[in-house]
Amino acid sequence: MTSNFKSFELISIYDDHVLSSSNHNEITKAIEAFLVERFGMQHLVESYAEENNLPDSEDALSTMFDEDVLPHLTMRDEVAVTEAFNNWTDSLCKDGTIHEWQYENYTYVGEGRHG
Repeated sequence: MTSNFKSFELISIYDDHVLSSSNHNEITKAIEAFLVERFGMQHLVESYAEENNLPDSEDALSTMFDEDVLPHLTMRDEVAVTEAFNNWTDSLCKDGTIHEWQYENYTYVGEGRHG
């Protein structure tokens, strides 16, 4: 299974050698750490999402939920909507549609939040 967000892509230009898998992972982690420190995780995640036509904000994710999930809920009280949103974003994170940072930091701000 290939994921959009499982790790940051590293495009390498090779002279006459290929980096070993372990070196590639170390370099990828070092670049990721530098970018996070320099720009912040939120900026990196949301920029990547925007460039790849994925949910790039809390509002965008909540709108997707309002369109795709909320109409199918039989109970719309705050607890039921919050649980459905959490379950839905968990599946999006597992399939790579959203980054783990988004899963951990975004909350539902859509039209169904007040029941």
